Amino acid sequence: MTWLHRYDEADLDDADAFVTAHEDGIDPEQAGHDLSVYLCNWIVMNSRLAQWFLDPRARICYVELTGRESLLDPYRHVVTCLIDRVPVAHRFVEQARNLGA
Repeated sequence: MTWLHRYDEADLDDADAFVTAHEDGIDPEQAGHDLSVYLCNWIVMNSRLAQWFLDPRARICYVELTGRESLLDPYRHVVTCLIDRVPVAHRFVEQARNLGA
């Protein structure tokens, strides 16, 4: 999973390939967390309007699109996609762009 530290458009292909072809023994909750962080990092690295936001009271973090009042928190959706082996990376990025990222 060397793509976890690369943020080019082509790396989304590798992320989707992981989702559709992962080993049966992975923990979907942990893999969903890791992939969600990667996707949010991807957006932050490729958008001037996206930034990480930490909410210590709620003990969560998410990506906020500055001036758009939009939050990106794909975790639950990513876990479902992992379980069902449905590609999610390109769709997530496309949705983020539609929101203004």
